[in-house]
Amino acid sequence: MPSPAALNYERTAKKARILGKTATDTRLRPMSREQIQVYYHAALAAFVAAWDAYIAEGRRQRAEGRRKTLTIIKF
Repeated sequence: MPSPAALNYERTAKKARILGKTATDTRLRPMSREQIQVYYHAALAAFVAAWDAYIAEGRRQRAEGRRKTLTIIKF
């Protein structure tokens, strides 16, 4: 069973993937490069924030002695 941190990461990563897909959605044309860049930047920021939260939660759990290793996340 995945850890709560892994589940939170997966949920946030799914939202970030949606942002990335939106940037290339042909139904939203015409979009300027600046508008496309905003979607990609938001997706990257979401991935980084989710990963940072995942690592921080793992460290916190390890410090409390509740968990020795993080759940492996598949990309």
